[in-house]
Amino acid sequence: MRDIGKVNHTLEILDRFKLQAKKSFGQNFLVDLNIIRNIVECAHIKENTCVVEIGPGIGGLTEYIARSAKKVIAYDIDERLIAVLADSLSEYPNVEVRLQDFLTVDLQALAEEVKGYDHFIIISNLPYYITSELLTKIMISPIKLDCFVGMMQKEVALKLTSKEKSPLRLLMDCVGEVKYEFTVTANVFIPKPNVDSAVISVSFKEMNKENLADFYHFLQACFKQRRKTIYNNLSQAAQDKDKLKDILKTCNIDPKLRAEQLSLDQFKELYDLI
Repeated sequence: MRDIGKVNHTLEILDRFKLQAKKSFGQNFLVDLNIIRNIVECAHIKENTCVVEIGPGIGGLTEYIARSAKKVIAYDIDERLIAVLADSLSEYPNVEVRLQDFLTVDLQALAEEVKGYDHFIIISNLPYYITSELLTKIMISPIKLDCFVGMMQKEVALKLTSKEKSPLRLLMDCVGEVKYEFTVTANVFIPKPNVDSAVISVSFKEMNKENLADFYHFLQACFKQRRKTIYNNLSQAAQDKDKLKDILKTCNIDPKLRAEQLSLDQFKELYDLI
């Protein structure tokens, strides 16, 4: 039991492997065991659970996930970390590290691979510049997920858990319950980032996710220009503008409203008719 996430242990590993955080990968190593434990607790890992971790770093969080999960598959794009993780996580045979950009992973194939487990969870702590792209990939995927727990820039986390509507926020509301879990200050990372972070969770509900990607593209069209009305945004791609007016009328939606003034149910009804 190494507790990789302790400051002295992290520094020892970084020194031994002559490793420095790469800015191009957005690397910041978490060195607070309480935060690590809290992240794992947010995931509510049960027996016979497979957890996919995105961005394991040197294994501080991975180690604690491995103590609860039946199987851990960790994805990272930094080839320098493969040898480090093989050493730091040598006590955990249930951990498999894969050198691959998670954004290129075939989630349907991954879901098929782990279908023998009762629960499937994704936990991420990775570069903030791909947060939206990563979340979109996970939310629109047809795979059956129990939970997603992710650390991101605090400002982004606040937006995604506020009442402010956006295509991604509405998509997340569509698939499950979104929750702001807790704030993570910049002082608990090596090196120290310029901003505070936060952890959010999404508890997924049972639903048919077959058309989610198409629905998300529809939401993006509705919000294409925020200052324009829902009618003006949708009419840009509409072949029959009179039909669009009729559909809005059927849905009891004033064509002069902006997208942010519509509810998720109204978007769903509008999408079904369009």
